[in-house]
Amino acid sequence: MLYLKLYLLFLKIGLLGFGGGYMMIPLFFLEIVDRYKWLSHDDMFNIIAVAQTVPGTFATNTATLVGLNMGHIGYGLVAVLGVVSPALLVAYLADRYVRPHLKNPALQGVLKGIAAAVIGIILATGLRMMDSAVIDGPTMITGLFAFYLFYSRNWNVALATISAAAAGVLLIYFI
Repeated sequence: MLYLKLYLLFLKIGLLGFGGGYMMIPLFFLEIVDRYKWLSHDDMFNIIAVAQTVPGTFATNTATLVGLNMGHIGYGLVAVLGVVSPALLVAYLADRYVRPHLKNPALQGVLKGIAAAVIGIILATGLRMMDSAVIDGPTMITGLFAFYLFYSRNWNVALATISAAAAGVLLIYFI
């Protein structure tokens, strides 16, 4: 029964995750932590941190790690199937029915509205996550350093994350 519940939950998250994996973060916390209480807030936060640093897509990495954290690889596989099912279906339907109409001004307006909403939701999620992640001066400096490397210096996300992690080790443990 848990397999079905897990599949349906990640199917729902996959359907509502417009804009990619980062748009799913609020849903992960709302459903997995608050509603079902399968994981603690700190466990979910750690899973999100790890999911961003390993190869693969954020959504599938998070689904895998949530499933593994819940018990075993079967849960991870079911969660991954759930989160990717909507993407496969929506990609097929978009290619078949939406792509021929991309020049339509009304469709352009819808797409621009969705893009703006995605940016706002990602920003709001980042601000909410700051309460848990930025707990002192060194973590604030590390976060700002990662922002600087990624945004101002146009570093690759992985390289900026690894560099900020190294700076975090230096700031938090050695200074």
